[in-house]
Amino acid sequence: MTGTVATYLGAKGRALSILQIALVVAPAFIIFGYNQAGIGGLLSEADWVKTFPEIDTVHSKGQDKKNKSTLQGFVVATFVLGAFVGSLSCSYTGDKFGRRNVIFFASVCSLIGEILEASSFGLPQTAVVLSS
Repeated sequence: MTGTVATYLGAKGRALSILQIALVVAPAFIIFGYNQAGIGGLLSEADWVKTFPEIDTVHSKGQDKKNKSTLQGFVVATFVLGAFVGSLSCSYTGDKFGRRNVIFFASVCSLIGEILEASSFGLPQTAVVLSS
């Protein structure tokens, strides 16, 4: 491919950059925001409260509610902390192993994490899965 310009979906140069942003970067940000908003909506659901009574702020009052709110905030924040660590590691791992390999590995990790998160039966498992 020496001396030729690669085209993808008939695009090259600036058009290819815009296509990458539209088809890769934008959906990734949308999914991240959806995942972050999704956990917030679950916190008051009856099944969630039943499964994770340690962070039930719906049926608690006073000091108990304050303590559970703090723990609940920590559990939800682990999602953002995991994303922060993952984003910082992309530069190093991308250079070392290649962009495609890192994307594939991250996709597999996300799939495994989603399965583990959907099957969580306790708060510690949920917190660990959210952070990864």
